[in-house]
Amino acid sequence: GAAGNRAVSRLLAAASSRTGTEGALSADVQRAPPTVEDRVAALEKQQKIMAKQQQATTLDARWRGQFGEVLSSYRQSVYRISGSFQRALTSFQATQTAQMQMDAVWNQVIALVATAAFAVAFEPIFGRIGDALNKSNATIPRWRTVEGLENPANTIASGAGNIATTSAGNADARARGAPAAAGGGVAAADPLIYLTQNLETLEKNGVGIEAAFASRATTAQTMTLEQWDKWDPAQEETKYKGLLDALKKDGPEVTKLKDADTIARIVERHLWAAWIRQHVPVVKSYGEHTKRTDAKTRTADDYDSIAMSLGSEVEDKLNALGISKDAGVQLTGHFYSGNSKQYREKLFVWANNYAEKISSE
Repeated sequence: GAAGNRAVSRLLAAASSRTGTEGALSADVQRAPPTVEDRVAALEKQQKIMAKQQQATTLDARWRGQFGEVLSSYRQSVYRISGSFQRALTSFQATQTAQMQMDAVWNQVIALVATAAFAVAFEPIFGRIGDALNKSNATIPRWRTVEGLENPANTIASGAGNIATTSAGNADARARGAPAAAGGGVAAADPLIYLTQNLETLEKNGVGIEAAFASRATTAQTMTLEQWDKWDPAQEETKYKGLLDALKKDGPEVTKLKDADTIARIVERHLWAAWIRQHVPVVKSYGEHTKRTDAKTRTADDYDSIAMSLGSEVEDKLNALGISKDAGVQLTGHFYSGNSKQYREKLFVWANNYAEKISSE
């Protein structure tokens, strides 16, 4: 009986202990239940964050498209300018090559005439020498005959003529080459350099922009609720707009460029202007001429004569491009008729002031 009572007492005590614990737990839960207001506030906050995430995604997609559009426009511009640049350079070089060929023909003609004149004059000259010595050609044993000396003399004269024409041709080639300048762009007179340098720059910018958007996407995935709560789409719009405006300053938009034919003509005129500027005249060193130190304010009267050989092919090209008209000179394109007064100096003044743009702005 006593043992049984003790066992029952232990069971009742254990049951009482469990009931007390469960009651305490239940009380704790009931003391901190989420209120409706708390649940609504949390839901609203979560919805706000999701709205901002969606807003950020939409904003990035829109600006990403705008950056891509600008880069695509620049790429089209580079291709149009490079193609027009190549056409201009080819035309410039073709004209100079034709002029060099014409100059070479005239140099050969002059050398041939000089050689022929020497050959014609050789025998009479030595005949007169013999007459002066009161001896005929046949009585001069050491000379044997005038013809014995005539062949090597003619050879020397012919060789001298060849050397002269070759030297003149080399000098002409150097003088009529495309104007070269350091750096890229149109000034370098090399369309391939212009194309590769600008495409490389565009690709570098494109990679940087894509990397920035990828980094933004990665950051967005790890932002906390508090960070999203502070995120301001207006600030992001301002930031993107600033970057886009800066990018637009780096290159011409294709919609603002003139057509390819016009660009080719303008670039070729720039090439001729650069070539003309290589033949720098001497400024007159007296009177009002010395006061005009800025080359763009000088006139043809401020310069002494400039040693610049154009040639008929070049003159025809300058007429075709409208350069002679803009410079206020008349170029005949013929060796037998002269050009207008001060045409070299006026062409130089035009070249110093030529600044036509390939864009419509």
